[in-house]
Parts: sequence; structure tokens; C-alpha cells
Amino acid sequence: MVRIKIDTNKIGYINVFESITGAHVKDCIIDEETNKVIFLVKEGHAAKSIGKNGINVQNIQRAIKQTVEIVEYSDTPQKFICNFFRPAKISNIYISEKSDGTKIIHLTPESDKGLIKNKLVRAKKFVKTYYEISDIVVH
Repeated sequence: MVRIKIDTNKIGYINVFESITGAHVKDCIIDEETNKVIFLVKEGHAAKSIGKNGINVQNIQRAIKQTVEIVEYSDTPQKFICNFFRPAKISNIYISEKSDGTKIIHLTPESDKGLIKNKLVRAKKFVKTYYEISDIVVH
């Protein structure tokens, strides 16, 4: 069972997001270091969240005074990782399991390796929470 910790800051951001977009938010990460809020939206809600010409993202950013990133959730960790690192292209992705049962995602980027490295720490938080995967390794 996935356990998510939601504090009052997250609740406030999620309420603003949902009232502006009408999309459902599963979770969000507030990254104070980069002054960014990453919203994890229900599968199929990314376009609705962004809005025509990105208008919803602009309105959310104005309302919360933070940079916003939207990631679409998926039931499969492989598809989620592809969504998370978009627009980077991933040429190969698989999951391995160690003898102690810990799972690791391995991925090989086709493009934008720098983008993947910049987003890696935040991606690890989501995959650990939602898929019980302990690490992501970039090859």
C-alpha cells in the first residue's frame, strides 16, 4: 500500500492546481532547492492540466509563485519513468531485482542525458513511493 505524506503546503498547492485545471492530482513534491513544484496527475490528465498553449501552467505558477512541472502517472514504472523524463527519449528501460528483493530501474537515454541527470533525485522519490523501487541507474 502506498503511503503519501501530505502537509498543509502540499494540500494548498494541490487545491490551487485542481481548482485551476479540473485535473486530479495524486501527489506533489515541493523542491525548495529549485523553487519548483512537481505535480503527479492521474493518467490521461496531463493535457487537461497543461491547458491550451500552457495557460493552466502559467496560471498555477502565478498563483503559487513557484515553477510548476506536470508528470502523468502510470501503473507501470517503465511508462512512468518515460513520462517523468519527457521530453528526453529513453531507448532502453528495464527493472532488475537484487537477491535481497530490492528493485532497480535501469535506463539508457537516447537523448538529453543532462535533463535526466537533473531530474533523477526527484524521480527516485516518486518511484520509491509508488513502485517500491529503491534506485534508478542511468547507463
